[in-house]
Amino acid sequence: MSDSLEYYQNQIALTRTELKNLRQKLAALKHEHSEEIKTVKTMLNGFQCANCIETAAAYISNQQSLDTPSPSEDISYSPIGYIETTFENKPAVPGQPLVLSNAKGVVVLNTDAFNNPEHALSDLEDFSHMWIIYHFHSTASSGPRPKISPPGGEKSQVFATRSLHRPCPIGLSLVKIHSIEGNKIIFYDVDMINGTPVLDIKPFIPLYDFPKPSYSYMSFV
Repeated sequence: MSDSLEYYQNQIALTRTELKNLRQKLAALKHEHSEEIKTVKTMLNGFQCANCIETAAAYISNQQSLDTPSPSEDISYSPIGYIETTFENKPAVPGQPLVLSNAKGVVVLNTDAFNNPEHALSDLEDFSHMWIIYHFHSTASSGPRPKISPPGGEKSQVFATRSLHRPCPIGLSLVKIHSIEGNKIIFYDVDMINGTPVLDIKPFIPLYDFPKPSYSYMSFV
């Protein structure tokens, strides 16, 4: 009974947090919308009515083109840190983190990426697990492979596997947080090599990261 009560209390707390975030987003959108209306009105005041519609349409079209990235646009990221592990090359790394679940790794945040990296990690201590998004920097590949042969499995399309060889060499791992010391996060469930560049870290939230169970109901007549 106590476990059930704690679960629902956590659900209520998370719901309140989400409602607060939604209110903040709505307030920001309202402010942005008001600023755009002011800009359009200012522009229209400088033109005769015959040009009003054309001017407004041109402004809206220009704003939409600025907000929409080009399909061919290159995207560049700078690592926020790197990972320290005992694995120096790919053959030594476990295929899945559960193979060596007690192996420890360390995420080291770059001190130049944040003014105060210790402060940036202070709230992460409230979570048991986190997602690490990183770059497969040592995966040599001439290009994406249409089909991959996973260990112990048949060839499958690359998006149906967890292979390192991907069109965009980005990795994603769920790890257990052990402790946080300054700009370092010590964690379990290592499946990365030493020196792996870190692109981002995110907390694991069971309410959102676990798929909702689906139920089938039978009707009896």
